[in-house]
Amino acid sequence: MKSKKKEIVECAIHLNWLMRISDVAFSKYLSNKFYLHALCLKKSNEAVYKYIIEKAPVWPDYLQPDMINLLNHYDIWFTQFEDFRAKKKFELNEPFVFYHLDEQSAYPKAAVQKIMTFFNDLTDAKMQ
Repeated sequence: MKSKKKEIVECAIHLNWLMRISDVAFSKYLSNKFYLHALCLKKSNEAVYKYIIEKAPVWPDYLQPDMINLLNHYDIWFTQFEDFRAKKKFELNEPFVFYHLDEQSAYPKAAVQKIMTFFNDLTDAKMQ
């Protein structure tokens, strides 16, 4: 049976990897705001979202509010994405641009920074 700490480290490493994929997809989307890149970003964000929820019991209590903030951002983003797609059929090379509808829909940078610090602290400790 795995120790709780080992399970947390393994989950954090996996989630960190998924979030890095999402970061790459977001960078490509920012460079070329085409539907193709928005689809790739959506796919990677969905993977992060599903993994956070799947492993919810593993994340430390102090990190839960940050995870919830990130999930809430994704909920808003996915809803906006689906709303755009329902209104129009997009070609892969067609512009697909998101807008913040309010202050609550922005990417939660502070929450993500706390999550990334958690990852870094865990992996630094594991390497020692």
